[in-house]
Amino acid sequence: VCRDPRWGRCYESYSEDPKIVQAMTEIISGLQGVVPAADKGRPFVAGQ
Repeated sequence: VCRDPRWGRCYESYSEDPKIVQAMTEIISGLQGVVPAADKGRPFVAGQ
């Protein structure tokens, strides 16, 4: 929660109101879903 405009990353926060921040973080969790328990491999780096 950004309450001090001197903080350089205030523009990245949702609001100064904690209730709005809570609602927005709940939306993010809903959009991202649950992390799978089983490991399904590794991403390839540089095509290898």
